[in-house]
Amino acid sequence: MTSDKLDFVALEDAKRQVEIVARRIALLHLAYAKMLVEEFGEEKGRKLILKAIKDYGVRIGEKMRRGEPDLSTYGVHERIEWVSVNDEKR
Repeated sequence: MTSDKLDFVALEDAKRQVEIVARRIALLHLAYAKMLVEEFGEEKGRKLILKAIKDYGVRIGEKMRRGEPDLSTYGVHERIEWVSVNDEKR
């Protein structure tokens, strides 16, 4: 962006790009979770996953207490898609 010209992106394109990034990050987390279950077994893997989720929540809570933004102003999904840790689709 230059000082004499503003660049704009269509809202639908911006939403789509954010969705692509969010989906990619979600797939990374799914890969970590699947690997933990595969390496440590169902019980230990789930415990480690829940421990990581709790740590994440604590970190987000600390950011919010400091007044930092929690989530993006713009939504990413209109629905939630659940994927099992044991789902073999790739």
